[in-house]
Amino acid sequence: MTEAVEGHVTTEIVMLNPETVKGASNLTSQEFLEKLMTRLGGMNPEETGGFQEAPLAYDAIWALALALNKTAGALARKGLRLEDFNYNNRNVTGELYKAMNSSSFDGVSGHVVFDAQGSRMAWTLIEQLQGGSYKKIGYYDSTKGNLSWYGNDRWIGPAPPADQTKVIEEYRYLSQKLFVSVAVFAGLGILLGIICLTFNIYNSNVRYIQNSQPYLNNMTAVGCMMALAAVFPLGIDGHHVRRSRFPFVCQARLWLLGLGFSLAYGSMFTKIWWVHTVFTKKDEKKEKRKQHLEPWKLYATVGVLLAVDVLSLMVWQIVDPLHVTVEEFTKEAPKGDIDVLIQPLLEHCSSDKMNTWLGTAPVSPLSLCVCETNTWQGTAPVSPLSLAVFMYWSVQSVCLYEPLSLSVQCSCTGVSNQGVCMNPSLSQVLCMITAPVTMILSSQQDASFAFAALAIVFSVYITLVVLFIPKVSPPLLFLTLSLSASFSF
Repeated sequence: MTEAVEGHVTTEIVMLNPETVKGASNLTSQEFLEKLMTRLGGMNPEETGGFQEAPLAYDAIWALALALNKTAGALARKGLRLEDFNYNNRNVTGELYKAMNSSSFDGVSGHVVFDAQGSRMAWTLIEQLQGGSYKKIGYYDSTKGNLSWYGNDRWIGPAPPADQTKVIEEYRYLSQKLFVSVAVFAGLGILLGIICLTFNIYNSNVRYIQNSQPYLNNMTAVGCMMALAAVFPLGIDGHHVRRSRFPFVCQARLWLLGLGFSLAYGSMFTKIWWVHTVFTKKDEKKEKRKQHLEPWKLYATVGVLLAVDVLSLMVWQIVDPLHVTVEEFTKEAPKGDIDVLIQPLLEHCSSDKMNTWLGTAPVSPLSLCVCETNTWQGTAPVSPLSLAVFMYWSVQSVCLYEPLSLSVQCSCTGVSNQGVCMNPSLSQVLCMITAPVTMILSSQQDASFAFAALAIVFSVYITLVVLFIPKVSPPLLFLTLSLSASFSF
């Protein structure tokens, strides 16, 4: 117990003025003690009841005497006397209360003053147990807000103990190893996209590349690179940038991924949509179906989708811009024997109506599926994924078995048809899986980033490989085309 209480601090009211000052009684505190000891006649002070409180009682009598003296003058001006006092006379009691409440003088116990409730406002003595005995380490004057500190306090350990448990805020950041690993794959994907784009532009005059609408393929490559570029701001957090600049990172994530998705999957879906529209109309003859489809219609479709996305993103950014929100987790105890708590924090990009915007913007290019379902007579609206699969099934043999004009031949070969339709379908599957999973894992920064970033990287790699690699090697193109024809319905 002695070891446990060593160094503790205690406080008590100062009952004897430590300063040598003569007050209203014309006595210093030491002179008062000498007279008190004389009156006791040699009795032991420690065995005398009320000895320590004697200065307070003495000053209380003086406070009452001074208040009565002040009250007598105030009552005389009203034609009253102190002798008229009784508990029912509010004039006398009111003046007496005012006089007591305004008392302020130096006494043997210190400066005498009362608060609004009538309690004595005295000095506070601060003591510390050092080596088994109490040592004075300071005084506090509550009337003046003055603290007198002797500086002789001693503590066990490097610093005084805290008066409460200290809470240390600690932000959770993305694992840098994970970020670098995914960033490398994203960088390689961007390099692959540049190679595919360069190849497509350089060989744009080659017949089979020219027939596959190279400008749409270029849009797909650019969109894929923008989607991969979104991986980098997706992994940037407070570890890399100051919090004041974090909203710009949030906007970069949104714009790169939104526009990249619109360009990449919008151009691919435009191909398969127009092929389906031209070659599945039952009321047209076979000769009429081979009419030329102007390329500008394809580009205009992608342009409309891109414009809708840009407009949606601009409205979002103006009306309800993304900002940084901080998620607080349950306080944790540190590993070491330290009297602190760790408050884990995690930064998020969010807006006031985040769920509403996620449901409406950016408008996915796959929203064309909804428009297309309305053109089918007697057919109920189906899911975009089912529609993409149906559209692929309905047009998979168009390029395999029907000679198309160069302007209509959006997909040149069956394997390109498969790539054009498979990738929007794949993106839908990834969106349906990734979106809810990342929302569930939003509090786990590593898992959430890995799931979202790898979904982007995986879908982009599949898109570039399926769409461009068969065009690089004609023998590979012919082999894939043959396999596709053998497994077609």
